[in-house]
Amino acid sequence: MGLAASQARFLGITARKASCEFKSTELAQTKMELTNQMSDIANEYAHSLNSTKLIWQNETVGGTYNMSYGLLMSPGYLNDFNPYMITSPSGAIVLDDRFAQAAKNAGITMAGGVPSKDGRDAFIAALAGNGVITNETSEIVKSQAWDYTAGMGGLILDKNTVDVYDLSAVIEDPDFGGKTIPWGISGVSEFDGKTINDYVNSKSADYKNAAKILFEVDDKTNIENDKTYSLIGSDKYGEIIEDYNNQISEMQDKVSEADKIINDETSDAASKAQAAIDKSNAEQSLNNLTSGKDAIENSYNYYNSKLVSGMFSLESKLVTNTSSELINKYSLIQNGSINKDSSRIASITFGDLLTDEIVLAVRYNDDSKKAVQNKFIDEATDILETLKKTFEAKFGYNIDDMSAQAIDYAWTMVKRNFLNIGNAVNLNPTKTDDTVASNSAYKNASENNRIGLDNSDIALSLSNAAKAFLTYYANVVNSELDFGVAKSVDMSKYVTSSIDYVYLGQSKENEIPQEEKLSDFYNQLYNNICAHGWRKDDSVNQDDYLENMIKNGRYSVSALSSDGYYYQVQYNSISYLQEVVDQDAIARAEAKYSQKKAEITAKENEIDIKSKKLDSEIAALTQELESVKQLISNGINKAFSTFSN
Repeated sequence: MGLAASQARFLGITARKASCEFKSTELAQTKMELTNQMSDIANEYAHSLNSTKLIWQNETVGGTYNMSYGLLMSPGYLNDFNPYMITSPSGAIVLDDRFAQAAKNAGITMAGGVPSKDGRDAFIAALAGNGVITNETSEIVKSQAWDYTAGMGGLILDKNTVDVYDLSAVIEDPDFGGKTIPWGISGVSEFDGKTINDYVNSKSADYKNAAKILFEVDDKTNIENDKTYSLIGSDKYGEIIEDYNNQISEMQDKVSEADKIINDETSDAASKAQAAIDKSNAEQSLNNLTSGKDAIENSYNYYNSKLVSGMFSLESKLVTNTSSELINKYSLIQNGSINKDSSRIASITFGDLLTDEIVLAVRYNDDSKKAVQNKFIDEATDILETLKKTFEAKFGYNIDDMSAQAIDYAWTMVKRNFLNIGNAVNLNPTKTDDTVASNSAYKNASENNRIGLDNSDIALSLSNAAKAFLTYYANVVNSELDFGVAKSVDMSKYVTSSIDYVYLGQSKENEIPQEEKLSDFYNQLYNNICAHGWRKDDSVNQDDYLENMIKNGRYSVSALSSDGYYYQVQYNSISYLQEVVDQDAIARAEAKYSQKKAEITAKENEIDIKSKKLDSEIAALTQELESVKQLISNGINKAFSTFSN
């Protein structure tokens, strides 16, 4: 029995030792694989240290931007309102899906086409139709003459008419920062030197249509000169509304006729299907007509209310000659103190909003709460919308589409956050004495980018709103900026806190009209597409893809030469286009390398610990195995000795 037990023990130890040795071999192989992975990661990291990227840098206006298809193919101050076209080796213009669709709609084949004014206009209309450019830009370009020599050896225009403004220059600029705030002045007189026509053209299409119905400008001079602006009578307005009513009635009849077919049991399936389509189309037209009619009626009523004795009235909602309403009902808190000086109030500028802390507040009782809040928001909206329009006139639509989009976004965000009672902050509400500057509504407004409320007051920091507006604008113009508007002021980083950020405004010297700059840009683009043909590449809008195609020589950049023609050039020969070390890519690669290295090192350490345990166990098993072998040998010798005796 002893010999059998020893033999069983011997087999068990042998199996255990073999298992440990196998695991040790597996761990050794795993560690070898990790070593290979580490080598690959190290090579990848070393390769990434040579990473470069293409940037766009216009020294005239400063700033560095990532190169993108949109930047090259959109008119703006960064490219001096000249397109930089991506071209294939054969010279064809590379278009993304939207540009390609516009070329098709304009009748330009991939081999090119014969340019014409009608073709140019069709191309521009298609670009607006699929969102490449705004409808306003489309109308501007189409209203201009087509120049068949643009980009084809014609005269080169110097379209770089942009000046650089730092914050102090913005604050002091007479066209923006120096403008006094129209406290509640509504109507059409927000800008000195602007005509009614200018004002109407800055409104939406609905307002433009209403204006055409309402009045015609007898003398396009400043409103301050007391010139007459005659009202087009109710007859024309009635004709427009009657036309809408007739069309609405027609669509209603079509809906009814379709319903009859759909509900008629004797109608066949095809007829019912067609009726359903007809009904859907008629309902859509009905909705559009109803909305159009409402817009016209609302706009007519809006403008009609502004007309007194055939002239536009400068209505003053808050500040009268004595400023009694502002002083007695509204409170203007400037740098922590209530300002009741009418002359000082009238002299406050938009620049003051950026340098001082100015809060508008008003008190209400429980019965008037909702009405006062709505009135307050209307007044604040008028003030901030005027700030938006004044900034826009200097730094917006007269620069490029990107600036226009940035201003629209900034205004949308200001309305959403600062002019929405649903987002109001109502922390620690109190009902205080007449010292408005000490109550919680003022505190909530001054410390947040929201309306501030308490039990008796509503307040809004016009200064926070102005700073936020510029910050929203800057973030769209240059998305690389590290600025942001949070709910609280403490968590926000306004662009106005940076002394390095610059604003780009229209230069007064050698100014070329915006319509001429836009027209020349799209004439050059259209003419070259017709002359050289085009190729569609849906991926060209992807920055990394476009950069690799250019770096690898599969695509070239076609740039305007001094002779007025476009030629394919090496990307590094364009002064605005530079290849620089991609610090971001290197940083990402380094972070990835450090993470992977740490993971592999941790796994290697774990393997080393397991290997040491296995080595110790194998050594112990080897020693134990020798002991068992000795016992078995002794047992066998003893058995032979016993039987031999």
